[in-house]
Amino acid sequence: MADQQGILVMAGWCCCDFWEHWGSWKEEDFAIAKASLRDQMYRLRGHPSMLTWLNGSDNPPPPDVEEMYLKIEADLRWPNPVVSSATARTTTVTGGSGVKMSGPYEYVAPSYWTADPYSRTKGMAATLAGAAGLWVQLRNQHGTGGSADRKRGAHGWEGPSLVGGRAVG
Repeated sequence: MADQQGILVMAGWCCCDFWEHWGSWKEEDFAIAKASLRDQMYRLRGHPSMLTWLNGSDNPPPPDVEEMYLKIEADLRWPNPVVSSATARTTTVTGGSGVKMSGPYEYVAPSYWTADPYSRTKGMAATLAGAAGLWVQLRNQHGTGGSADRKRGAHGWEGPSLVGGRAVG
């Protein structure tokens, strides 16, 4: 579907699971990680929707793992850019990622993005208020989420939540 609709995809390793706890890996886990990366590269390489591959999610991999991943990607001639992680953390192998994943993770008023154009919009954002676009669409279609439905919270304007594709709350 992403290929057909022209939706760019940032694929990569999932956060918050065993594969991001590199310090706990045993020797056989390195072999599994290598084989898994090869499989992903072969599976995804022909999709025009692939924007980039992330070698880490919430954290960049440690140098030995990042170098292992980069070697596999080079050997397989992965055609797309590779980024260490979806965070702004630098690595000793590839430096800064140019990606930020520091939120916000909920709806914020449009003024949040325009008030300081040099800090909030710098670089590329990976996971920012994913439901915000759908929330605005639902508000426009169904009349939910008007100013009477929102209140100022500790982290900005809080609007209705999305449950099963419907605005509630």
